[in-house]
Amino acid sequence: MEIYPIGLKCMGYEQLTVSTTAVSLTVPAGTIRAVLVVEDQDIRYRLDGTDPTATVGFLAKAAMEPFELYGNNTLADLSAIRDGGTDGVLSVHYYGK
Repeated sequence: MEIYPIGLKCMGYEQLTVSTTAVSLTVPAGTIRAVLVVEDQDIRYRLDGTDPTATVGFLAKAAMEPFELYGNNTLADLSAIRDGGTDGVLSVHYYGK
């Protein structure tokens, strides 16, 4: 996977602690793509504007390969919560033109 996309510039970086209350991204204006990494503990996330729960949502495993999301609206609708008894960390690089 190409971490730094050709033709795009880094618009920002964010690191979130993912705990028992759902958290959302703070997406910089002009962002069209993000590369995300789940560190430490598994999390669950949703992209439909509804908060996940500890048992409902897309499971993202800790220490997996980075994954990408596209579109400002998709990124703005992401919310995440921890899966299990320990907080997780979500690191995000934002890209735009």
